[in-house]
Amino acid sequence: MIKKVILSQCILFGLSMYSFGQTVTLTTDKTRFKEGETITVTANLSATSGSQAVVNFAPTGTASNNTDYSFSLLGYNSFATTVAGTGTRGSNASELNYPYDVTVDVFGNLYVADYGNHRIQKWAPGATSGVTVAGTGTRGSNANQLYYPVGVFIDSFGNLYVADYGNHRIQKWAPGATVGVTVAGTGTWGSNADQLYYPTGVAVDANGNLYVADYANHRIQKWAPGATSGVTVAGTGTMGSNANQLSSPIGVCIDSFGNLYVADYDNNRVQKWVPGATEGVTVAGTGTWGSNANQLNSPFDVSLDALGNLYVADYGNHRIQKWAPGATSGVTVAGTGTRGSNANQLYYPAGVAVDSNGNIYVTDLYNWRVQKFTNNVPQIVIPAGQTIGTLTVSAISDGITESDETIILTPTASG
Repeated sequence: MIKKVILSQCILFGLSMYSFGQTVTLTTDKTRFKEGETITVTANLSATSGSQAVVNFAPTGTASNNTDYSFSLLGYNSFATTVAGTGTRGSNASELNYPYDVTVDVFGNLYVADYGNHRIQKWAPGATSGVTVAGTGTRGSNANQLYYPVGVFIDSFGNLYVADYGNHRIQKWAPGATVGVTVAGTGTWGSNADQLYYPTGVAVDANGNLYVADYANHRIQKWAPGATSGVTVAGTGTMGSNANQLSSPIGVCIDSFGNLYVADYDNNRVQKWVPGATEGVTVAGTGTWGSNANQLNSPFDVSLDALGNLYVADYGNHRIQKWAPGATSGVTVAGTGTRGSNANQLYYPAGVAVDSNGNIYVTDLYNWRVQKFTNNVPQIVIPAGQTIGTLTVSAISDGITESDETIILTPTASG
């Protein structure tokens, strides 16, 4: 039997003034606590505000194991919730069947490529069931049907784009439409400029240009609005690992400068292609599969946040890796690296999306669910019109005999 010991941790706070003209007072219900116990940090705003106030924390400490403490309500990857699916494979409105990709709109609605159910499900914030917004649930090639959808993207106008994998086409669904319109591909597989061969990823830039991860053709095709053919903007069409080649690209995203990021699946890397480039530059991974911080194992999808941080669905490592601009290694922000079905674990993550608040959404393929990992900075959010917010800090029971430890949380604020 492993002996449990008392773990003491103290939190240091002060009174802070912030640029938005409010005073925030931070208090705790205690300063020392044991393994398995929690403390609550309360932020009190001196007056109500017309907009929300956010107190962010930069944590440091003397814990010998970085999982010795965790944050909940809002916090690290130890705090995750299921926001779509039940964890059981199925075709009911509350269930998913191999969710491959996810995207989120400005209202917080999730759109999930429900691969095995041949449909796209929309989940409103807090909903316990999804609504089918593309596909019929039965595979087919009619305008109202899908055949193993893999990728999904929504533009600022609410138009939905679906990588209709089995039909070798991209379907566009206008808001409220009951049928889709083919905007890339012919519906027949091939390598001509107007064809696709198992498309897996799709993204649209601010000018309406469509970028398609043409998986089996080992290329990224760009389709201008209304075009009947695509132009190859990444890859040569032949699989390979040279800088100008791709090998089974799956996920794709594009930033505001037109830079293209590609999850180069078989090459265990993410390639960045600047506009007009004939070669890509590796911005994540080493090209050799592995589980080190600088490596990836079969990356499936990529997403960017407002600061240019890159998030990679590291499929074979059961984790999401975040790469800051120019970084040579990633940081795990979701998942533990070991497959599992606990809230903080993933089992072959296939898709990743980040909303404007930094919340991370992951399609957890073999757990048949979408997990939301709350903003990876511990924070207290005080809603508009209120004056109080809280954060819970937990001391994890890990069965390791340790001396007293200290956590220091350094607060900053915005609002």
